[in-house]
Amino acid sequence: MTGIEDRKSLDYQVELRKATKLYGSFTAIANLDLSIRPGEFFSILGPSGGGKTTVLRAIAGLIELTSGDLLIAGAPVSGVPVYKRGVGIVFQNYALFPHMNVFDNIAFGLRMRKLDSEQVRSRVLEAMARVRLEGFAERRPSQLSGGQQQRVALARAIVINPKVLLLDEPLGALDRNLRIAMQAELKALQRDLDVTTICVTHDQEEALTLSDRIALLNNGRLEQVGSPVEIYERPVNRFVAEFVGGTNIVSGTGARAGSDAVDIVLPDGSTIRATTSLPVTDGSQLVVSVRYEALKLTKAKPGGGDRNAFGGTITNVAYSGSGSIVHVRVNDALSLVATCPGRPSFEQGESVFVTWDTGDAVVLPS
Repeated sequence: MTGIEDRKSLDYQVELRKATKLYGSFTAIANLDLSIRPGEFFSILGPSGGGKTTVLRAIAGLIELTSGDLLIAGAPVSGVPVYKRGVGIVFQNYALFPHMNVFDNIAFGLRMRKLDSEQVRSRVLEAMARVRLEGFAERRPSQLSGGQQQRVALARAIVINPKVLLLDEPLGALDRNLRIAMQAELKALQRDLDVTTICVTHDQEEALTLSDRIALLNNGRLEQVGSPVEIYERPVNRFVAEFVGGTNIVSGTGARAGSDAVDIVLPDGSTIRATTSLPVTDGSQLVVSVRYEALKLTKAKPGGGDRNAFGGTITNVAYSGSGSIVHVRVNDALSLVATCPGRPSFEQGESVFVTWDTGDAVVLPS
């Protein structure tokens, strides 16, 4: 049986079970359960200090867990050194050796594993071809662009045929245009290699773009795991809703309006309607999330349908190039933000109606 067949017979390529890491009295991660499937691109997202890097360093073997279990390819790896875990690592600053050329940087891990020179040469050239670095073998890192340095770091990580590829903010040092281009290249390379990839990032857009699934950490604890669509469209709590993308948070008192619908009475007495499967009792306090892009702005009063509608006044308009961000004050207690495609078609001080579909309002646990 080949290595790939072995890997695909596993349910999970990486598992953390009740993983906890303490630094004195500080808890970096607490009772963390994560299961990462073979071949998937899995991102760990969260704010600074959320525990992302701790998880990555534990998987790599750079730190040991205080308690809990960590398995790679079905085998416990507690006490197993970095070079025996079968992981390739790409650090945020790439960590290239400045005195070595591209070939020697990529070859470093193979030489540490005592491969003969012909094997080293063959595998390095193959890795260089995979990341499109043919002809760069003799260049030093200082002679490369940021994108080229990132490719060298990737080649060095994949040349050892890792069971798991670990990426620590891999695109954080690149400018926006290069970052977007490298996201596509990185995803294509990961699919081509069919290697389980774990990416730590604080960039929401990057996680949504690259990932098969995302784990969102906060204060060392797991908030939600799911596909990009699940994380973005069906957040399980207020933290997830507010951290990933832009959203309007509206609070009020709930009342059942049907088997899958609920009315939320706002402080001014107005009502909005949302769909939810959560248990709701009359009079309970509810929090609702409505994404910026779900809001529609019209000058004419809308009629009928299942749309929520409020009249308001525009207080600010900002043009971002790809769209416009519009702030609308409905009343003293409620202000909403909407994003609209293209140039702004409204002006500050203008009266508008804000509407959204019932299904776009997500009721969150209060």
